[in-house]
Amino acid sequence: FFMPKILIIGTIHLDNPGRDIFNIKVKNIQSPRFQQEILKLVENLRKFSPTKVAVEVSWNKSNLINEKYRKFIDDDYVLSDNEVEQIGFRIAREMGHNQIYAVDSFESFDVEENDVNFDKFARSNGLEGMVEKIYKVGRENTEVENKILEESGYLALLRFLNSEGRIRKEHRIYFEIAKIGKPGDYIGANWVELWYGRNLKIFTNLTWLIEKHEERILLIIGAGHLYLLRRFSEESGFFELEDPLEYLHDRDDFST
Repeated sequence: FFMPKILIIGTIHLDNPGRDIFNIKVKNIQSPRFQQEILKLVENLRKFSPTKVAVEVSWNKSNLINEKYRKFIDDDYVLSDNEVEQIGFRIAREMGHNQIYAVDSFESFDVEENDVNFDKFARSNGLEGMVEKIYKVGRENTEVENKILEESGYLALLRFLNSEGRIRKEHRIYFEIAKIGKPGDYIGANWVELWYGRNLKIFTNLTWLIEKHEERILLIIGAGHLYLLRRFSEESGFFELEDPLEYLHDRDDFST
């Protein structure tokens, strides 16, 4: 009996979009060293033999991203710096796929800004210490990750980001955010509710990609999503979860 497999690779955003609360500054992605590491990663991911490649692009931009991908297949497109194209496009083309799958769910939610702005609420209600604690942890984590990237390279950073200890530590910050509020004003919890909901929708989009038991889905996504998407994959029983660390080394020998 075959169960669909999923390999989730958590990464930083390579084109510095600044969308997250804390952002690593990526330099010189077009440098020979960085490009060599990306090509090594793509070579490693071929070993997984994905049947579909899913990326962190909103589902309603699927046509747009696939227009670019088809041009790339035809050697009529220069890849932008983001990981969707640098990694996703490359591995999909290597595998002979005719399309890429956009699985993010980032459409606007019907919420008021004041219902989720935990920073503003904290500073207006004498809870500055709670947000400062969150930002301090975030800054420290980002410093560690920047150092790994600069000193050891992109694959070393990916190994760190996809390690179980780091994934758990990263996720705990959401519980600190959820605590910000008071009875009747669950500002922090409202924000975390949106985050959990977004991830559940991403996961649901992934389940809709299953067309056969032998499906092997590769997902390239921001590392902050790893905890929830890994848990959903395991607990749903819909997927067999692959270990990303098996595909993130910089060796040529896969036997050790």
